[in-house]
Amino acid sequence: MERVRSCDPRKSHDEALHREQYFFHREDPLFQDHFPGRPVIPGSLLVSCFHKTASRWLAGTASASTWVLHGVSNARFVAFGEPGCVEVRMEGFCPHDDGILLDVSAVQNGKLLAHARLRYEPS
Repeated sequence: MERVRSCDPRKSHDEALHREQYFFHREDPLFQDHFPGRPVIPGSLLVSCFHKTASRWLAGTASASTWVLHGVSNARFVAFGEPGCVEVRMEGFCPHDDGILLDVSAVQNGKLLAHARLRYEPS
């Protein structure tokens, strides 16, 4: 998996607070076992992309705090993702107690793959 700037710059995207693209190589050995004959991106890797995308966005905010992931909730995996480009969109945030809640989703070729809410708190 690698982070890329854009998988297809010709496509238009709806509004999101922040977005990043990740490319999953079909030749990666993990796809030999997940699943033979029909490679599918593991949900754990999508959640990892959610965290990386949110962490980079939080690092660029004006806040002086260092944010730590304290939970993932409302995670839903709604479609299988194939090797290739996946866009992770951070679609909303709201303050929560001393932390912040971030809504993120993964989309491939216009199809929603997964979404979740991440909870970060200052370290």
